Amino acid sequence: MGDTVYLCANTAAVDAFLWAKEKTVERICNDLGISYDRVGVIGDERIDLPMLRMEGLGLIGTVANAQDEVKAYVGSQGHGHVSEYSVFDGFMDFYALCCKRGIELVIY
Repeated sequence: MGDTVYLCANTAAVDAFLWAKEKTVERICNDLGISYDRVGVIGDERIDLPMLRMEGLGLIGTVANAQDEVKAYVGSQGHGHVSEYSVFDGFMDFYALCCKRGIELVIY
């Protein structure tokens, strides 16, 4: 996959309107032929929980300023990482961990 990082900033309302994030993960993995265990996903709002709860993901994460319910769920999972950093720094912390663990695809 190389070292390309794609970032998209938008509101949860726009995310919900466009397509459920878990369906996006499923579609991207199917299109690229990547198994879920090679994928890391990060989210910070309740709308992200269905994506974070997908079975078989290699790594899930959230940032320090995430909603409490999201931090609690991610922190309770063996493959979960709650960053000590907020916003972009939290994402980059998660991305670095994904690279270290050999994750091929990171989805936010």
